[in-house]
Amino acid sequence: MKVNGEAVRAIRRAQRRSMRELASAAEIDVGYLSKIENGRKGASSDTITRLAGALECTVGAISYAVPQASPSAIRQIVQLLEGPSSDENEHEPVGSPR
Repeated sequence: MKVNGEAVRAIRRAQRRSMRELASAAEIDVGYLSKIENGRKGASSDTITRLAGALECTVGAISYAVPQASPSAIRQIVQLLEGPSSDENEHEPVGSPR
């Protein structure tokens, strides 16, 4: 899960709350909140949960879901990025253009 700082700021502003008020309610430093809202810092799941509670919104409203890839999917992606292995290049099909 990744925090959406723009959403945090938008909800806070819609509630007409100051950064200091939200930071206090979420028990985080106001400087840290500023960095979250500006996209310069991420936040732990615990911090995202506390921000959502302080904003009285769902965690989903202020976060992005980050999909988890399986090890086999990661291997397939790496293979695609690396291209064909040298063994595959040595055994071209008969009649293939060179």
